[in-house]
Formats: sequence, C-alpha cells, structure tokens
Amino acid sequence: MQPWSEIPSLDWSPRLGALGEVVEGVADIDQCIRTILTIPLGSIPHRPSFGADLWQYLGQPLPAVLAYLVRDAWEAIEQNEPRVRVTAITPGLPLDHSQTPGVARLTIAYVDRAGTAARTIEVAL
Repeated sequence: MQPWSEIPSLDWSPRLGALGEVVEGVADIDQCIRTILTIPLGSIPHRPSFGADLWQYLGQPLPAVLAYLVRDAWEAIEQNEPRVRVTAITPGLPLDHSQTPGVARLTIAYVDRAGTAARTIEVAL
C-alpha cells in the first residue's frame, strides 16, 4: 500500500481492482477513459453526465450502429476527460470470439492537452 504523502503526481486515481495502489500520468488517463466508456450514463448520482450509454449498441449489427457508437464514445471522452483530445476511434470485434462472445472493442487514439504524449488504448465493451 502506497502512502498518500508519497504520490508525486497531482493527477492520480486509485487503481481499480488493486487495493492500496494508485495510477498516475497516462495510466490514470487510460483508466479514466475505460471508466467513462464502461459506466452507464447517469449511474453516478452527483455526476449525471458522466459515463456513456454504449451498452445500447451491443448485440446490434456493427455496420448499423458504427457511426453512433463512435460518436457517443467520442463525445463522452471529450466531455468527461479534459486532459485529452481524441484523434481517432476505431470500433471492432474482439480477436478471440470464444472468450468474449458478442463484445465489441474500441481502439481510441488521443493526445494529451499539453501535446506531449500520443497514445492508443483499447477498451472492451
């Protein structure tokens, strides 16, 4: 467990699924983007605009919902993660359908607002 006084970064979050650990820098941004895209819109009482309703597109034919999926993900990230600027979102299916049947994935490319880091992450829905 890391003491709070030893966290050097101003931007950090508790690491999800790891009691007492924290994420900082781009790892914190990646975790926040994953959280935004996987939490249903309005599920946090005091932050009704936090999250995205991407679940409504799951199970539907990708060509029919492609534009909506990308648009909603893009808007959710831009609205809820001020540290980044999204540059591209590419939807796709999981590489191994036997482990995650019917689950979509989004590949998100972004740069931080300072323009110092360009990253690509994948989020499974």
